[in-house]
Amino acid sequence: MSTVLRVGVVLVIAVAALMFVPSSALLSAVEPGRTVSPAVVPTSAGLGAAVQPAQTTTAAAASSTQTVGQQSVERMRAALDADHIPSQEQLLPSLDPGATMQNGQLTIGSSLAPQPTGIADYGITEVHGTNVASISYTPSVEGVLNLTELKLIYLDSYGPDEFTVQLNSVAVGVTLQQSSVYQFWTQNVIYYFQSDHTLHLADAIVNFSSPEFNVPYGALLTGNGYLAAGFGYFDPFGPAIYAPEPFTIAFYSNLTVVNNHPAVYFNYSVTSSAGTSAGSYDMVEFNSTVPVATAPTYQINGEAVGDTGYIPNDVELDLGGNGGGSTTTALNASGTMNLYIQHNGSAAYYPVPAAWNFGGETGETLEGIGEWASGGPNPTVHLGPGPGVQQALWGIKGATGFGEMTYSFNIDPSSAFVFASLGSTFDPNTADWAPVPVSGLARYELPPGSYSFEILLSEYQPVTINAAGCRTYTLNLVSDPSLGIYTPLWAHTNGELAGISEPGGAGTKSNPYVLFNGPWESLNPLFGQYNDYMFPVFPGLLLAGTTDYVTVYDESPFEVPLSLASEQYYSAVLPLDNELGYALYNARHVSIVSTPSIGGWVNVNVYGGASLILWNATHDLIAGDGFQVASLGILAYGGSANTFWGNVFTESVPIAPDPGYILNYEDSVAMELYESGDIVYNNYFGTPQTAFTPPYSPYDFYYVSELWTDRWNVVIQPATDVRVVNGWSLSGNILGLSYEGGNYWSNYGTATDPYGVLPYNNGGNIVIGGDHHPLVPFALYEVTFIEKGLPSGTQWNVTLNGVEETSTGKSIHFWDPSGLYAFAVTSPSSYTPSPSIGAVEVVSSAQTVSISWS
Repeated sequence: MSTVLRVGVVLVIAVAALMFVPSSALLSAVEPGRTVSPAVVPTSAGLGAAVQPAQTTTAAAASSTQTVGQQSVERMRAALDADHIPSQEQLLPSLDPGATMQNGQLTIGSSLAPQPTGIADYGITEVHGTNVASISYTPSVEGVLNLTELKLIYLDSYGPDEFTVQLNSVAVGVTLQQSSVYQFWTQNVIYYFQSDHTLHLADAIVNFSSPEFNVPYGALLTGNGYLAAGFGYFDPFGPAIYAPEPFTIAFYSNLTVVNNHPAVYFNYSVTSSAGTSAGSYDMVEFNSTVPVATAPTYQINGEAVGDTGYIPNDVELDLGGNGGGSTTTALNASGTMNLYIQHNGSAAYYPVPAAWNFGGETGETLEGIGEWASGGPNPTVHLGPGPGVQQALWGIKGATGFGEMTYSFNIDPSSAFVFASLGSTFDPNTADWAPVPVSGLARYELPPGSYSFEILLSEYQPVTINAAGCRTYTLNLVSDPSLGIYTPLWAHTNGELAGISEPGGAGTKSNPYVLFNGPWESLNPLFGQYNDYMFPVFPGLLLAGTTDYVTVYDESPFEVPLSLASEQYYSAVLPLDNELGYALYNARHVSIVSTPSIGGWVNVNVYGGASLILWNATHDLIAGDGFQVASLGILAYGGSANTFWGNVFTESVPIAPDPGYILNYEDSVAMELYESGDIVYNNYFGTPQTAFTPPYSPYDFYYVSELWTDRWNVVIQPATDVRVVNGWSLSGNILGLSYEGGNYWSNYGTATDPYGVLPYNNGGNIVIGGDHHPLVPFALYEVTFIEKGLPSGTQWNVTLNGVEETSTGKSIHFWDPSGLYAFAVTSPSSYTPSPSIGAVEVVSSAQTVSISWS
């Protein structure tokens, strides 16, 4: 708990500052690059009416609009949360693999984009010109990834440059007790951390025998992991291996019988410049009570969906987000993938006879990688930058076939966005995004076929190329400011800033780049894409690795309609549009100022999303902005020396058919800081939940204890004092008072944060320090209760205006504004207070109440 400091001099200053500056005075002209004023507090804010905070929402309740699978996954996630498994380490099944049955044959392909990128065999092969469904079995599956390069950035999960590689397959005929009808999903997984070039092996086993997913009690006998009730088996304790790119990893999932029990081995081999590491890191035995269990086998079934009722029994090797159903974005990629199975009775591995370029079992996805396949005795999938268009690669009627077609685009500015769809005419409903390098020269190697492209950038005329041929297209986009902001604004180097900025900026403190800021338009619907766990693909603003001075002034809210077919999957539960977030990644000297509407909702599944994310960002300024917070306003991690000043955080509750899908619905959070050295002052925290500095690092594998120290106030000083940050002059008080100190807090004066108890720390949620000079728009006066008659050292209590204080001394002190307040006095049972209840009226002066005991 915070230290109780009764600092009278601060309150005397507050008394002197009772006069309000008219709201119009806060609307003084703002000169870009020179002066920024505090954002305007809404007149309906109810200043001084303290709000009692509720509990932060962490998971959606089961909803009548959820499918059976979605409800089961919610229970699964609750079980993992109860076992303190971080969201980003939870290995979750797909919510929408798009598996349906037609004429006794499995069809595959989700309307959602993106999907797990990789290679999969679904049990459909071409025979004499016709696709035929079959059921095949294998005791062992091998997946090989030879990764030369994978450059990633994604900020809506705890791991901007982390990804998973998963070998997934479904074992059937598993004997438990005396029944051999069970199906189990086995996952052989690496989490790869590009920041330190290490991979961490983990495995999981989930009951796929029904949509409930629950593993029966006592189902497993041995294993290095543990059984999480409601989820299944999870082993996060595999080896951590230093393996800088390029590296090759081979996964093996082997089914057998051990000690008369069905069993699965999780094996691996990793080779990189650091050497080779190989072995079996986990073996799990199922509990069978029959004398000799039937040997289990992996099933590839094209004749039916699996026993879950919606997930296919296939074999697949996938690239995806870092866990929890997240997605991730590839800016560049190079490598190959292979998928093999053993034939029964053979020790040799053979390539799968048919392959698609996406998986259907796991929830983790990836965008920005294109695939093509080379043939021969060892068909191989090749990875590169490009659109992840869902396609059959070989062995299936209508498959693209082996070989590649190369499409090259020389684009200026390179901050443009490229989308591609199959066919002779561009189709936004099936289009996928493809990355453009900072050089502007994009080269996409894709399977044979016809493709159409659309190239988009705010304030530039769009370009559509239907039925593009294999050649180089030189595209000097034509400036047209009247088109306004219809795409996100991204820059990955200083060199890309000019292409999304007004003319004349030089990137210096005195002459910064000023990003395009209008007119505001609805973004092209292509930018509303999200995966099956509703992780959005695009931030509205992304500045990554920039160090030049940049001003983001009066910027667009980046509102995007969710109107495409791929975005209608959750239309029964989600709002009809969203506002895409702002993101600063390893960025310095960025000033986001005088922007009136920074908002957007975050889905309850998304564990790293916010309206504004700063990741390892330093010396940035967030000032004079209006945050309409539906879920989480600001999340900052790993940086320092950032200034948050003059911002207004208010709750904005979106209209949604099912509010349970929106994080912190009606209980929004203004700020979470996971970094030290920032200064946060002169802000209006008007949300139900104000500020948090959790005592751990969410970006580590399992939450590692860490404490964050930031400044939440300056010393009391006149509001006319000027502080200069990134060339911007900061001056004024967010409430129109005559002085600056700390921040206005919606729950200051409640039982969790009583007036006068300093520093304010949001009920202990600002773990280190807090606000020593919280702003209040009225004077506070001391109310003192003095007791007579109790033996020395006897504890007694007073509750005034809902706030309880305890003392073993002669007096108890409160601070309150003018008003009439009820009180109640309690004591040891052997003493009676007089009065025991009553009221005290505070009228512009301190008050004293005497309590006598008998």
